Amino acid sequence: KNNRKGHDNMEVTQPIFIVGSGRSGSSILHQMMAKEKQLMWFTNTLNKWPKNFRLNQMAVRFYQSPINIKKIIPDESYHFWDTYYRGFSRPIRDLESTDVSKKVKNEIRDMFYQLSNQNRKRMLIKITGYSRMGFLKEIFPDAKFVHIIRDGCSAANSLLNVRHWRGWRGPEQWNLGPLSSDEERLFEECNQSFVALAGIYWNKCIDSFDRAAAINSIDYLEVKYSELCNNTIDIMKKIFEFSNLEWTNNYEKSLNKFSLKNENDRWKDQLTEEQSMILESICMRNNKKHHLRESHE
Repeated sequence: KNNRKGHDNMEVTQPIFIVGSGRSGSSILHQMMAKEKQLMWFTNTLNKWPKNFRLNQMAVRFYQSPINIKKIIPDESYHFWDTYYRGFSRPIRDLESTDVSKKVKNEIRDMFYQLSNQNRKRMLIKITGYSRMGFLKEIFPDAKFVHIIRDGCSAANSLLNVRHWRGWRGPEQWNLGPLSSDEERLFEECNQSFVALAGIYWNKCIDSFDRAAAINSIDYLEVKYSELCNNTIDIMKKIFEFSNLEWTNNYEKSLNKFSLKNENDRWKDQLTEEQSMILESICMRNNKKHHLRESHE
């Protein structure tokens, strides 16, 4: 790796990015794909030691060993990303190709190069929130993007039940930037309902994926969380084929430890009738566009 011919020739080939709105099933998909021995990925060690690539490589091996140290997990590692691009974790808008400087492109490609090794030359990365696909495509022109998408009402309701969602402090404090004038008006019409805000959050994320996929000629696969739950092996084979990964019997056996349950209707039991109506009305556009509500219509 010391005999580099220049940044453009670094051995960074077809990195795979799992992307989603958050609360969409991206974590379980990330964990499932992390069992594949062809791949290198970020562990939670990079959040504490963002420049210790060897420690991350060791952690990946431990995760895939029979011992499996439970404190090691596949991670989005935003502190690590922010080390190389300050605005990566909380931009006020989606990151685009025009946000990539020569310096950033060289440093991130170099970082991926150093993280990989001879046995694990392909990188697997998970990112949620804004798509950042245009930004990443500019750095890695041959990147593969797997977008896992979940029913909007279910994903938005799930946001309301996790500790890390910042929507309780208002849209000024979350990680998607300010509301547009239309979104602000909708939020006010719903009496600043936090349920409405969670739906607006989901819409902003999904809109960013749609825009980025449309304008960047991205190598892009959309996977529905409900289908992953109901037909796990076939959907994983589809992802592997798209990603140019070899499917093996050993990998298929490793999936036995994962139990996926489609709970897309849970929000109906957890929200009041008024809250449910608000959320359905806000998520309706993208739910219909992505055919996410077939089972309920």
